[in-house]
Parts: sequence; structure tokens; C-alpha cells
Amino acid sequence: MLDFQQLRVYNRALDLVALATDVIEAMGPGLSHIAVQLDKASTSVAVNIAEGAGEFSPKEKGRFYRIARRSATETVAWFDVLRRKRRISDEHHATGTALGTDCIKALTTLAKRFSP
Repeated sequence: MLDFQQLRVYNRALDLVALATDVIEAMGPGLSHIAVQLDKASTSVAVNIAEGAGEFSPKEKGRFYRIARRSATETVAWFDVLRRKRRISDEHHATGTALGTDCIKALTTLAKRFSP
């Protein structure tokens, strides 16, 4: 197992990806543009955490963690949009918001730790 795979925030991000996939599958027709953006944003959280963990330079680590944080924020925003469009269940919205918020908090800490 690689170091990043042991990070709690990475595993929470994977949970966010899985939830986003479930939401996309349940959304119904007509929102493929949102499906693509939600998939990209949620996936970006996990892969940028992995990239940051694999960096040697503290400055670069911080940059990747900030990118992941922005993607987590975007993911939560997409859940809000889908809620307003009535295309996501209250349970999925609440779970997605909680997972995203957990990621944002952890990534804020990591970004601050590794940023100059």
C-alpha cells in the first residue's frame, strides 16, 4: 500500500467519488453536462491528494492540496445545484456535503502545512 492510500482524507475522497457516481447514475436524462462536471470534480479531489502526497517539494505538495480543496468545494456546489434542480435525494445531498466538508477541512490543514 502506498502512503497516500493510508491517508484518511484520500479514503474520504474515494467515498466522495463513489457517491458522485451513484448520484450520476440516478440523475436521469438531460443533465449529461452536469454529470461530466461532477465526475471530473470529485475524481480530481482524490487524484490531486495522491499527487500531492507523492511530491517531495513542500510548495508543490501545498499546491496539489489546494487544487484538491477547490475540487472538493466544486463537488459540494454541484450537489447543491442538483438539489435545487430536484435531481438528488436529500440523503445523497447530505452525505455528499458531509464528505466534501470533511475533505475541505483536512485539505485546508494540509495546504496550510505545506504552503510557504
